[in-house]
Parts: sequence; C-alpha cells; structure tokens
Amino acid sequence: MESSNRSLSREEGRPTRQNMVMEAEQTRKEGGEGQGDGAARKPSLALQKPLELPLLCFTTSRWARAVLESPYELLNDHAHLEKKAATNALELLCRWPDKEAPDHWVRAMSAMAAEESEHLRLVSGLMLENGWKMSRNHKNLYAGLLHRRVRKGGRKELADRLYVAALIELRSCERFQVLASEAAHSHPWISRLYASLMDSEVG
Repeated sequence: MESSNRSLSREEGRPTRQNMVMEAEQTRKEGGEGQGDGAARKPSLALQKPLELPLLCFTTSRWARAVLESPYELLNDHAHLEKKAATNALELLCRWPDKEAPDHWVRAMSAMAAEESEHLRLVSGLMLENGWKMSRNHKNLYAGLLHRRVRKGGRKELADRLYVAALIELRSCERFQVLASEAAHSHPWISRLYASLMDSEVG
C-alpha cells in the first residue's frame, strides 16, 4: 500500500511480491470466483502464526468486519494507496540529496514502483471484474497526517519520507493479515488477495 520498509537492495533468487501476487491472481482465475464464491483455500503459512511488528497498537477484527461490509470502498481505497505508493517511489528516485543517485537507489526505487504498479493492476482488475471503477478523487487522512511530520530539505526530508513509508507499510502488512483472516468465509476472493500480499511482505 501507500508504502516502504523494504530493503533498498534485493537478494538474488528471493521471491518477489510481484510473483506472489501473480500466483494469487492465477489461482483466482483458475477458481473462476467472484463475489460470494465457494470455500476459501487453505490459509497461507504466514496466516498460521501471528505477526510480530513494532507497532504500538493493533487493528481489531471489529474494524475488519466493518470494512468488509463495503468491498468496493475497501478495494477503491487500496487501489488509490497502491497508485500513491508507485508515484511516491518514482518521485523518491530523483530525490537523492547528492548530485547523482547511487545505482542501488535507482534500482530499488524502480523495482518498488514496478511492484506497487503491479498491485494496482491486480486490485483494479478485481474491481473491474465486479463492475466497479476507481473513484477520481481520494484522500487518506492517516497518510496525510504522517506526512505533515516530515522535515523539509535534503537528507532529513528523504529520511523522514522513508520512515513514513515504512510505518505505512507496517500498518498495511498488519491489516492484510486481519483482513485475510476475517474475509476467509464471507469474501474468500478478498481473503486470498490479502493473504498473498501479506505473504509477500513478510517473506
């Protein structure tokens, strides 16, 4: 989501989030599911154990049940956050404080933008399958308040923006797990989406 606590470099051979999401999409297509389809798949490995994340408070099941009452609003919000995350990565690519950005920075930001764009494609595709379209306008109060804390100028601004992105990513990962668990029976197609995204985040 609007996102990043990801490493600035990638280990060769490590499964990427893009591959995880594409696998989930293929499974969804093979199952031919839409809203209200059959039983959910076996829970992912990541869902079988609680996450240990450095957060001061945690999302409740009550929150998940509430947002799942409006799948369109949930996915519309998610799609916009993925769009913002991709845009943010592309912008950060050119915000290195020195005259020339190091190669690893360019590769990392480019890869991040590509992954977030893939997530946007997947989420918006699910929306289209259900006859929904992304809204033209979107505001995120949570992210907006965090960005107000960013100091301006040079390295400190870059560092603060990365901290904010990491915090948003942590919260997103935590909520993926809650949503995947709560949606397993009521919205299995949504459960699979968030289980796959969470697996890729923690994997």
